[in-house]
Amino acid sequence: MEKEKKFIEDSRIGIERFLKENNRYPLSVDFDSCEYLPTSRTIQRKIGGVSKLREIIGLEITDYTKGKTRADKSRACVVESEETQNEIYEILVKKFGKMSVHRESPYGDNSKERSDFEVYHKKGIFYIDAFHPSSKQSFFSCLNFKIKRYNNPKVFRDVIFLNTNENIGCDISTKKIKLKKKQKVMNVKEFMVYIESLRQIEIK
Repeated sequence: MEKEKKFIEDSRIGIERFLKENNRYPLSVDFDSCEYLPTSRTIQRKIGGVSKLREIIGLEITDYTKGKTRADKSRACVVESEETQNEIYEILVKKFGKMSVHRESPYGDNSKERSDFEVYHKKGIFYIDAFHPSSKQSFFSCLNFKIKRYNNPKVFRDVIFLNTNENIGCDISTKKIKLKKKQKVMNVKEFMVYIESLRQIEIK
């Protein structure tokens, strides 16, 4: 019981921090992409789900997947995310060909963990994990989380953390963020230059 109370209190503190940094309460997807929030799976296991957590800590809105709340609060974010993913896919297919671009592809030896894209080119393979931070704080939080998520010795190919918000810079020199050897963080313009330097696989 005491452990559950502590978990709820720690979650409340994390949610309040998220609200302060992003000017909104976290959606379910935010719990799985923000390093200081518990994952949705952990919340489900401990107290029965994200909606239940919102109810326990006294938030006015407990379910963002229904009715007007979804339309008003999350549609823009979801649509933007889907459109951005589709745009990236079209760019990759045009450059490398449909056979060389795989969506939501597992990486490393853990088939449960998936990158947004896996791309084959003339000299190898690279993964893309795209995200659209709403603030600079969100950018750093997301990036830290993703670096840890790909901290797998079996992931020996290049991993690109693609920041699709052109209003948020990718400079990490002011923070103690250390990318692994084959990890890169890019904005869309840098990404376009990067893929132009790669050659398509010649299919005979």
